[in-house]
Amino acid sequence: MKTILITFLLLLSSSTFASHIVGGELYYDSLGNDTYRVTFEVYRDC
Repeated sequence: MKTILITFLLLLSSSTFASHIVGGELYYDSLGNDTYRVTFEVYRDC
């Protein structure tokens, strides 16, 4: 499970370009028993 999560984070860290998205944040919480809550916040330029 940790390998999948690390791979996922590395894929998200690659350079991307968009004119309407300012930035974002990614959080994850361990809920136990190899269960995670993933929260992704995106900031837009309206």
